[in-house]
Amino acid sequence: MELNNMDILSDEFFDIVKRVFKDKINGIVFDDIVDEPNRHTFKLKFRIYNFAGVRFIYENDLFEIYAFFNGDEGILLSKENSHYSEISDWDSYLKEIMTKIESYIPEKYLKAKGWR
Repeated sequence: MELNNMDILSDEFFDIVKRVFKDKINGIVFDDIVDEPNRHTFKLKFRIYNFAGVRFIYENDLFEIYAFFNGDEGILLSKENSHYSEISDWDSYLKEIMTKIESYIPEKYLKAKGWR
């Protein structure tokens, strides 16, 4: 089976996420990988710090990153109308996202789990 561009892009992004978040993530799931004319999408979902859900949504070079803490409504962590191709340093960008996520998690919890 030949990989399409979205398979390759989602795999590359998955590698970056694993490198940046390391042991802080689990339960990674890919979803909605589509590579058709005028529709290029993929979604990546995972748990972070065994505390919150994260969803990364890519569509036609636009992306959004949401965190889900208590309930169905996510908190948008990325800027609206962010373009994937405009991020030159994904490691730094995701470290900023990780800091935002940590700001919603009690410090006591992070320390108890050894992440501080």
